[in-house]
Amino acid sequence: MPEGDGMYLKAIELENFKSFGRKTRLEFKEGFTAISGPNGSGKSNITDAILFVLGPKSSKKIRAQRLTDLIYNGGKNGRPADYCRVSLIFDNRDRVLPLDEDEVKLTRYIKRANNELGYNSYFYINDEQARLQDFNSILIHAKIEADGYNFVQQGDVTRIVEMTPVERRTILDDIAGITKFDNEIKKAEDKKKITEENMGRIEARLDEIKRNMEKLEKDRMDALKYKELEEELKEIKAKIAYLNMKKAENSIESYNSQLRELQSAIDSLREEIEKRRSEEEEIKKKIEEVDAKIRSMGSGEIVEMKNKIEELKIKYAEEKMKKENKEDRIQEYKERIKDWNEQLSQIRQELKDKEEELRSLKERRDAIRKEYEDRAKELENKERNLGSANEKFRELQRRALEIQEELKKLRNEYATKVEEENKVLGNISRIKGDIAAKEESMKDIEAAIKDAEWRISQFKNENKDVEKKKKALESRYYELRNEETKLSKELKKKDNEVKELSIEYEKIKARMESSQDALSRAVMAVLAARDRGELRGIYGTISELGNVDDKYALAIEVAAGNRMMSIVCEDDESAAKAIEFLKRHKLGRAIFLPLNKMLRGRPRGKAILASRDPHAIGFAMDLIKFDPKFEAAFWYVFGDTVIVDTLDNARKLMGGVRLVTLDGQLIEASGAMVGGSVERKKKVSMGNLDEIGRKLREAREERENIEMRLNAIRDELDRLIEEIRNIKTQDNSAQLSVWLEEKKKNQEKLKDIKKQIEELEKEKRNYEELRESVRNEIEKIKSKIEDMEKEDANLRNRMNNLIPEKLSNEIKELRNMVDSLRSNLQNVEKDIVKVEGEINGLKEKEDEITKNIENAKEEIKNMEKDIENSEKVMEDIHLERRKLEEVVRKEEEKIKDLVDERDKLVKNKERIVKEISKKEGDIKVKDSLKIHIIAKLNEEQGKYEEAKREYESYGIDVKNVESISSLKNRLNDVQAQMMSMGPVNMRSIEEYDEEKERYDKLKEEYKNLEKEKKNLLELVRELNGKKKDGLMKVYNAINENFKKIYKEISNGGEAEILLENPENPFKGGLIIKVKPVGKKFVRLESLSGGEKSLTALAFIFAIQQYDPSPFYVLDEVDMFLDGMNAEMVGRIIKRNSRTAQFIVISLRKATLKFADYVIGVTQQGDGLSRVFSQNIPGVSEGAA
Repeated sequence: MPEGDGMYLKAIELENFKSFGRKTRLEFKEGFTAISGPNGSGKSNITDAILFVLGPKSSKKIRAQRLTDLIYNGGKNGRPADYCRVSLIFDNRDRVLPLDEDEVKLTRYIKRANNELGYNSYFYINDEQARLQDFNSILIHAKIEADGYNFVQQGDVTRIVEMTPVERRTILDDIAGITKFDNEIKKAEDKKKITEENMGRIEARLDEIKRNMEKLEKDRMDALKYKELEEELKEIKAKIAYLNMKKAENSIESYNSQLRELQSAIDSLREEIEKRRSEEEEIKKKIEEVDAKIRSMGSGEIVEMKNKIEELKIKYAEEKMKKENKEDRIQEYKERIKDWNEQLSQIRQELKDKEEELRSLKERRDAIRKEYEDRAKELENKERNLGSANEKFRELQRRALEIQEELKKLRNEYATKVEEENKVLGNISRIKGDIAAKEESMKDIEAAIKDAEWRISQFKNENKDVEKKKKALESRYYELRNEETKLSKELKKKDNEVKELSIEYEKIKARMESSQDALSRAVMAVLAARDRGELRGIYGTISELGNVDDKYALAIEVAAGNRMMSIVCEDDESAAKAIEFLKRHKLGRAIFLPLNKMLRGRPRGKAILASRDPHAIGFAMDLIKFDPKFEAAFWYVFGDTVIVDTLDNARKLMGGVRLVTLDGQLIEASGAMVGGSVERKKKVSMGNLDEIGRKLREAREERENIEMRLNAIRDELDRLIEEIRNIKTQDNSAQLSVWLEEKKKNQEKLKDIKKQIEELEKEKRNYEELRESVRNEIEKIKSKIEDMEKEDANLRNRMNNLIPEKLSNEIKELRNMVDSLRSNLQNVEKDIVKVEGEINGLKEKEDEITKNIENAKEEIKNMEKDIENSEKVMEDIHLERRKLEEVVRKEEEKIKDLVDERDKLVKNKERIVKEISKKEGDIKVKDSLKIHIIAKLNEEQGKYEEAKREYESYGIDVKNVESISSLKNRLNDVQAQMMSMGPVNMRSIEEYDEEKERYDKLKEEYKNLEKEKKNLLELVRELNGKKKDGLMKVYNAINENFKKIYKEISNGGEAEILLENPENPFKGGLIIKVKPVGKKFVRLESLSGGEKSLTALAFIFAIQQYDPSPFYVLDEVDMFLDGMNAEMVGRIIKRNSRTAQFIVISLRKATLKFADYVIGVTQQGDGLSRVFSQNIPGVSEGAA
């Protein structure tokens, strides 16, 4: 018996396997183990069990027609099993098997099943599920194979004897892996054949494609030229659009710069006006002081006349300002008319250019249309002629003509809708520009209104109506004083109420704290702080917030446990503040449940099943009434606890679910049970405390609200007193009517502009809705056209398949030309629609500008009449003022010094007033100029957007740009060249490229196939060489082993294996020649039965020695040997067992005596196999 730690089969465990109907374990050790027993006892079933686990390719190898035959059938009196299980346990301390385990257990388990096979099969490695492939990948490292020569069964020796020479050679083929080479060679040969077929098919296709390419070459060159001209045309148009865009962009920048300068100038003027007004106010005060001195000297009449003169001067200045404003506006209108005339000139030139472009496009369209109609007619005639000869073709042709007619209608409809959309887009663009201009005007008018309101407010501060305002303020003051008195009484009353409730609250709380079952100190402290208003966001305890029916109260109380006193908070911030409160006052600890962080869980599966039991009341949470916003908090306390009626019924449901009975017995999910007598806790009347606490909180909130209202009233009283003190009654309304009139006019203008903007917005929305509607219709028509074009192409292909190739090519070429002409015609018609839209837009602008010029001229006439009226009023004011000044001059001689001082002040005031009027006039002029520039800016922005949209539509990045005149000349030249080319088959480019691509791909594929064929031929030669080398290597090695082993096993005999065809071994077989002791060399077939078996065993041992394994199973291989030969075989097995484990099934004593261990197998007439073990004398006891 060998000593060592090599890999070996340590044990076999069988259950319900064939005759082993009970759980049986067979222990093995290293070395030579023999299994013996009477015939039919089941000893060979042990070999079958080993093979069953290792999974041979055929169930016949394990002596069964089907795998279900391996399941224990019940014996004579027993019950048949419905499964069987076998485990092989290998010692793996030397890690021969690639698992980091000292033992490797391979288990196979089959169970009867109602399926096609009749069973389900399972594999396990160390009790973890695996596959048969996993078994093989592990065992291959130990060279153990169910179909190899590790396992030699009863018939294997006979089979070798009875084999033909060729069958015998295939044994060496398998060992050398020749089958793998044969498979690879066959695959290579098959692939070479397919490659040759593909090469022939590709050659024919290449010739066909080459002919098609030669036909398409000329059309392609024309099409490329035409495409090049199209690209050039597109580039020219993009450059023209780019120049227009840049021109508009420069204009926009210029206008924006002018607007910024104007706005800066206006802001500066307004600052200057403010300064001058301050100076004017100072001078007014000084004049009033001088007037007071003059009046004190008895010269009141002079002062009155002076005031009258001042009023006349102001009226004169106002009238003059009106006149100057009208003159400025007349000048502004004249400048606008000049600009409009320049624009008209430019627009009319653009109209002329566009009309010329339109004429050229229409001529081109007519020429293409004529050519298209001629070619289409020619195509129709050819197809009609074909149709008359072919019924199927005629039917397809009729449908194709219908589609063409429908397509024609759809394309016309499409073009109409596109034109309609372009018109709508033009109107939307125009309206946007108008809205932008109106909005800018509105901003200027709003600024003017604010300016007027500021002036009016200055005058109103000096108006007598201030007294009225003062009375209103005083009335409000007394009203608020009364309310203040009333609220003060309410506040005092509420203070008393809060004190009384606080006293009552503290009494009840003290009683509760003294109670034996009172709430915890920490919880009570937090609730008290909540009720005092010290802590915010505290809702209360779980006990407070939930209500439950009395019959469930005990169960709910037990289910909640100590968590019943958990405090529910609004959020984690309020919880943190409450915790800090407890820490600061050293009041203990409490559980807080912040709602913003609590998560609602889900009941577990077992809990759901338990809740559906007839004896289950339901989930604890479902028996409690509470506000839904507290759901997550109640889940924390109760979870998926289930309430059950009795303990007996609860025990049936226990395991993985928390249960509480109605009488308070608790079963945890872990299985722990808590129970016994339960007394309901006597709750101190929380109801009274809660009610008093609620009233106390409400009273405090009401008190806070009263205090807030009272403070607000007192603040307002202080403000009213200050405002009443600051009010001064003044009377200065000389110029109020002027500013009121100006404000009124501007407000009317603003109202009109807003109305106009609303109407424009409404009009824009209508156009946008119309555009959306038109766009949807366009998409629908486009989709229909695409569908019909696909159907038409499909019909054309089907028609082409019905006509001869030559005629098909002619029709195809003609159809491509028709398609190309139709595409060109559609493109030209789109250009016509676009140019017509641009012409309509220019005409609308022309009409609009003409109308603006007429309106401006009418305005100039009206303003000139207003100027005449202003001049007449100014003359009357001047005469009246001269008369008054003469009277004053005579009277002033008496008080000359004061008068001189006053005159000097008046002159300064007049100078300031004039400066203010001048600057205000400048502002109006600049505001008008702003409106004019904004209108131009919007117009240029519209041009810019239109040019940008056109430029971007071309998708070209323009770099070097010529002059606009040069580009227009190039445009005409390119269009003329395109016209001169006539109809061009644009499809020829795509068709040629497609054919060329196919040709190149096929050419490349052909080259690859040639290379592949060459490689396959080389591979076959290489594989055949490797195949022979491999066989010869195995043959030579096994032959040497065979010679030695036979000599030993036959006591000096000779033997060898010979190839029938050494030059080409695969053309012949393998023969075995043997020379027993004292006899001549003969072939295996000529030997006696025993000699044949001995020779076959020597051959098997030679194979095993060539590819050794740590583990062998031999099943009655000595059956046909005489005693002497059986003993010789036993001796060889004994010797070989020093390096490998041998398990040998035998009935021969000559063999058994060499075993290290013997396992016996018997049956006692019940069909069950039993095993026992026996040690060979001199060998230590072995366990079965």
